[in-house]
Amino acid sequence: MTYHEYLKAVNEAAYAALRRGLSDARDVSALRQIAAATDALVDQNAPRALGNAQ
Repeated sequence: MTYHEYLKAVNEAAYAALRRGLSDARDVSALRQIAAATDALVDQNAPRALGNAQ
């Protein structure tokens, strides 16, 4: 797998966890942040670490 493919996999996993958390009525605020951050990385196709805005 490439770096970008792994990012997409992390993004998909974050959304799966978010959906499950919502269906179980859990606090999903951290999952929303993870999903948003990985969305941005996937969209940019940028090899940047989370939280390291350049």
